[in-house]
Amino acid sequence: MILTLQEILLSRWGSLGIKCPPPAQLSFMRVGFLFSAEGEGVATFLCFCRSKRKPVCAIKVAKAPRFSKHVEQEYNNLLRARELLDDASWASVPAPLELLEVDGCKALVESFLDGTTFLRRIRPRGGWLHQRRVARELKLVVDWVSFIRCSSGGDRLMSGEYTGDLAEKYERHSEPSSEEKQFLASIIDGADRLQMPLAPVHGDFVACNLLRMGDRIGAFDWCFFGEHAPPLTDFVMFTLSRPATGQESWFPERVIAPERERCSGNWYEVQLRRSLEKICRNWRVELSVVPVLWGVSLLYMATFDWSLVGQRPYMTELFRSQVRMFAPFFLGSKWD
Repeated sequence: MILTLQEILLSRWGSLGIKCPPPAQLSFMRVGFLFSAEGEGVATFLCFCRSKRKPVCAIKVAKAPRFSKHVEQEYNNLLRARELLDDASWASVPAPLELLEVDGCKALVESFLDGTTFLRRIRPRGGWLHQRRVARELKLVVDWVSFIRCSSGGDRLMSGEYTGDLAEKYERHSEPSSEEKQFLASIIDGADRLQMPLAPVHGDFVACNLLRMGDRIGAFDWCFFGEHAPPLTDFVMFTLSRPATGQESWFPERVIAPERERCSGNWYEVQLRRSLEKICRNWRVELSVVPVLWGVSLLYMATFDWSLVGQRPYMTELFRSQVRMFAPFFLGSKWD
């Protein structure tokens, strides 16, 4: 496959818009792999010219014809995301250069984003250097979540009806407990009161898919992009995907109860609270709406079509663990 890919790229070099002259030979480095429930799925390569130290493009190749639809979907998602974020000064999205066919499978050639990968973990005793770096990354995430909501231009709302449809979808593929059903009813009621506009989201907003590019955030792997989704989805996914400092997991109850912050020495929780305060100020909403936004975002993640990567059971368990963690807060007197 690599030899075929090299021949096709060199034959199309002029139309790809890559700024270096066509080389005699290319080299490839595999940097990612998307597994499905059926095994091998989509491989990601960086493409190098011999005369360049940095990659000239990135390539995603379906390993079997049945995964080609995934590559095509990402191509369409990138086109739409770049259309929505065309004038964004706070974000960078790869440009889809060309959709090719290699040995009967689709391959997507996209521009290379040059930046520093986000920290995957925060060490329990990482010291001030890690804290300073994480604070910079959180600032970029806040900018992303704050401003991408303004990029939709649509009028669809995160209403009780929208949330109810998600809840029905969740109940069809899961067997919710009585506590989960109460939780779902609570966030449906909260969303109906809130009526916040939906927003475009990256959908797989985890540290390994993000880059620091100066004052901008770069994001790749747009296969789970959603144009109309709960606006806090990317922040929730980012928060839950990166372990904090080995202490108790953070959750919205601590945002609403400031006295918790005074009792806790968890630096990461304090940073998250400040981040959410800034997001709410940018959105011009009260901090008290965060639990509803958080709950609907969790529900959206749990009902998304993760079948390609076989993660639906995992997302369901994540949803249930979060319900168990802070359902008592939702089911108390929050909306009384």
